[in-house]
Amino acid sequence: MARETGAWLRDRLKGAGGLYNVGNAIGFVTGLAASLAAARHGSGVSLMLASAWTYIGGSPAAAAITASTVLFFWSGEEYRRAWQPGRLPDPAHNRRGDLLSGAGAVVLGLGLAMLGSPLLAATSGFMHAAGKFGSASGWKATLRLFGRPVRAADLFRRSVVLSRIPATLLTLGVIVENIRCLPPAAALDRSILPGATMICLCIWAAADLMLARASQTSAE
Repeated sequence: MARETGAWLRDRLKGAGGLYNVGNAIGFVTGLAASLAAARHGSGVSLMLASAWTYIGGSPAAAAITASTVLFFWSGEEYRRAWQPGRLPDPAHNRRGDLLSGAGAVVLGLGLAMLGSPLLAATSGFMHAAGKFGSASGWKATLRLFGRPVRAADLFRRSVVLSRIPATLLTLGVIVENIRCLPPAAALDRSILPGATMICLCIWAAADLMLARASQTSAE
């Protein structure tokens, strides 16, 4: 049983889809753990459950972000199925992964907008969605960008990578500000969640690049 479970898990962690879902799992679990930790000084299981519910669906913004996470997990599984090692990519699964990821990014953007983060809503949400939906369109045109020919498909994939930059810079800024302004113990405590977010962003960007390279190679 343990061997079968290990084989199943290793299979789920392959390729860009596996990387996406590693990042999704880290982000969801650390966010939920931080929410529960905030209630650890309270009394009773009911407070812990209420804290978990607040994180998952206690507000429209929380519900939107949770829904986006579900869509991102689903899209990661579709990418995993599309890009099996040693096989030609499956266009149907790949397109489904793009569509689901684009839908997740739209919902995430709405949640971030409700939280009062317009920059992240525009980039991590809607710019990301535009890249994913553009990839799903299968547009074969070659465009000229700064005088150089660029395949539309490559431009869409790269825009997803670029959509990670503002969130990465903002998260890094929070960590640096904590280190600069707080005592070491407090800085460490305040930086656990931003640090986990930074790890997730790096994992997702690596998956973006892997998918972009694989898509470019398959088109040659």
